[in-house]
Amino acid sequence: MRLTIIPSDKVIIIDGVAVHLDINGATEFPTTDSNIHAIQWYENKGSKQKVDNSELEWFDDKNILNDYIAAHETEIKRLEALEK
Repeated sequence: MRLTIIPSDKVIIIDGVAVHLDINGATEFPTTDSNIHAIQWYENKGSKQKVDNSELEWFDDKNILNDYIAAHETEIKRLEALEK
């Protein structure tokens, strides 16, 4: 899985599928540290980029992404229901 989160834009992209949250009734964006500019996941490791562009913080616990993955899935389902 490839995942990108941009909290300031309230965007979550998973495997190339982007959703914009908190607009027009969209799913609520998960709470995120305001010092985080972007969160990336690359198959088996992740990184957090801070707003001040200081050194990347690397992590390998994918569980911290669960709220973002759930929000992405919920928004996809909401959008699909609107198309019906």
